[in-house]
Amino acid sequence: MAIDSQHIQVRLVTSHSAYQLPDKPILVPVLFRRYQLSELVNHLLVLPSPVPFAFVIDNQALAGTLSQYLKSNPEVSTENVLTLEYSEILAPPKHVVENKVDDWISQVQINPSNGLILVGSYDGTSKVFDRQGQCLHSLTSHSASIKGVAWVPTRLGHDTGFAYLTSAQDRTIVAWHFDQNYSSASSADTESRTNGTTTVAASTCSSQALFECHGHTGSIEALAVSPDHAQFASASSDGLIKLWSMRVPSDNDDEDLEDADESEFHEVANQKRRKLGGQAVPLKRALGSCVGHQGGINAVTYHPTDAKFMYSGGWDYALRVWDVEYRVNVTTKPGDRMILDMAYSPMSPLIATGNADRLIRLWDPRSSENALVRQTLSSHRAWTSSVSWSLTSSHLLASGSYDGTVRLWDIRNPTQATYTFKPAATSTSDAEGAIPPTSKGLDPKVLSVDWQGDLLASGGEDGFLRLMSTAQ
Repeated sequence: MAIDSQHIQVRLVTSHSAYQLPDKPILVPVLFRRYQLSELVNHLLVLPSPVPFAFVIDNQALAGTLSQYLKSNPEVSTENVLTLEYSEILAPPKHVVENKVDDWISQVQINPSNGLILVGSYDGTSKVFDRQGQCLHSLTSHSASIKGVAWVPTRLGHDTGFAYLTSAQDRTIVAWHFDQNYSSASSADTESRTNGTTTVAASTCSSQALFECHGHTGSIEALAVSPDHAQFASASSDGLIKLWSMRVPSDNDDEDLEDADESEFHEVANQKRRKLGGQAVPLKRALGSCVGHQGGINAVTYHPTDAKFMYSGGWDYALRVWDVEYRVNVTTKPGDRMILDMAYSPMSPLIATGNADRLIRLWDPRSSENALVRQTLSSHRAWTSSVSWSLTSSHLLASGSYDGTVRLWDIRNPTQATYTFKPAATSTSDAEGAIPPTSKGLDPKVLSVDWQGDLLASGGEDGFLRLMSTAQ
């Protein structure tokens, strides 16, 4: 009898207590797909309204029929009982708002404690937005394009507000204290002001420079804060990662000095303060440097819970693992494309990298083997510029690409993104601004994505900050 006319026994299991079924085999046709299996589970659960479910077999998403799975896995027989793990499909994210800034957006980062969005732009400005897309504060942070931003979970000596870092092509890093005294702009007498093309809410929000870091000789492409909040790392096109104390220096500080060539400190090597926006700002030098990359570095991140380990990638294609205490490259995992961005999953031992091709690569940094990637995700049509893991599922990942799309993935289905959005195509704003032209004939590149909780933020060449909700 042909396999397509047969049935197979399946066990339907789930980790969601609200959707659990009795643990006993059920006979189903091998022609069943995800849709028919989802209907079956809904019928057995007697749910008041339909709930779409996805199905996984041995950590592999069911993309076709059960028959197709059996044919591609000949070691599995129709005489076996097949275990299908089901879970509710991520609902399509909903558009929240978009807000246009005055130049390309290079980086976005959501504060996990309050949902504020930090935005860095090519015009050297940093902006802070709330979850409704209202710009709370804007200031010129650097004399060249900002390339890295990072919220700091501590207040750095202040009783209120928040701290964040910015880095730029001007080879500097600045630590800022952001103070917020803001309520939602729902009152009729709330005023606002316009900064370029961005409407800034009338409020007492302000940013004060806490210190400025010098030492890199190239553009500072990325920043990462250690999980214990004691240090941060910077990655540069000069091929170095530098480590910095998070402490605000005083005039008599010497502890932030490294045994490095004075030329790395540029023209301010012998100064302790510099004027920044009319304010005297303490200068800081690095605690030390991590040397090993053969070329520029585009991405750096710490282990989510262990400040002893750090990871980086860049022009030499390699993902490198570092011992932070000794500043030693302990493992090098060779790749086959330049790494543009990376993110370490908070729920699984996987690092995702965006690369100078159409693939997202997943690496297991625990492996002692200098092996290539563990898995690839293929759906983008151009370079993958940015990646960000879900905080609620070890299987969900967001990505942005030079193809102009933001995609959400279940990594168990590596050949097809769960959802694909082309932000520029859905833009409804009629704001006008001096955004530089994008690549001729191509969709505006997405340069950065960040996913925190149920909020997904993206930005890129067209100068729009776009917010989407992934709340179920």
